[in-house]
Amino acid sequence: MFGKIFGNKKPELADFDLSIFGVDMHSHLIPGIDDGSKSMDQTIAMLVKFQSLGYQKVITTPHVMSDYYRNTPQMILRGLEDVRSTAKELNLEIQIDAAAEYYFDETLLERLEKKEELLTFGDKQLLFEFSMHAEPDQINHLFFELLSQGYKPVLAHFERYVFI
Repeated sequence: MFGKIFGNKKPELADFDLSIFGVDMHSHLIPGIDDGSKSMDQTIAMLVKFQSLGYQKVITTPHVMSDYYRNTPQMILRGLEDVRSTAKELNLEIQIDAAAEYYFDETLLERLEKKEELLTFGDKQLLFEFSMHAEPDQINHLFFELLSQGYKPVLAHFERYVFI
């Protein structure tokens, strides 16, 4: 009845052009290592979509969490090479790089204090996240360590933290 009154035609949406952004710096595209892409097919489909939206580059940032996603820089970089290789075979033009999204748990400060290799993007920008449920202890210490070592902290999902 409403279709007869208002018409059934769905409005056509214009194609999105997000090329003004150029780079997406937070995605989970390496298959099977976190809660992102489950397969190379999914990864390639997402890369094709990024490219069609005008992005020239993506920086995939898999989770690093001591109790759940135990990704190392070596695992992430190996996965990155697999993704790049497949994208190249398929003639995708989008650039693909990797960093990590570090969860602020008991191991992040240990990694910083031991001066372990951490995966960053840009000019030593380090992507990290907090628990959504409670303000973590030692935030000041975390920022002190990050800044002292020349990292530029980038907080992922800032909108999730009610304590901020």
